[in-house]
Amino acid sequence: MVQEDSLTCDVQAALEIVSGKWKTLILCALLRALAPLGAWSAERIEAAAARAA
Repeated sequence: MVQEDSLTCDVQAALEIVSGKWKTLILCALLRALAPLGAWSAERIEAAAARAA
């Protein structure tokens, strides 16, 4: 299982490269892919998407 801190850093680094709606689309896709693995709760997904918007 991926450590959350490491995953968050990776996502933040990726978001610095991408901007605008692509950033939101990529973040949402990543979080949707990770959700079934139990790595992220629904609250965290919503909070991360809100920060990216």
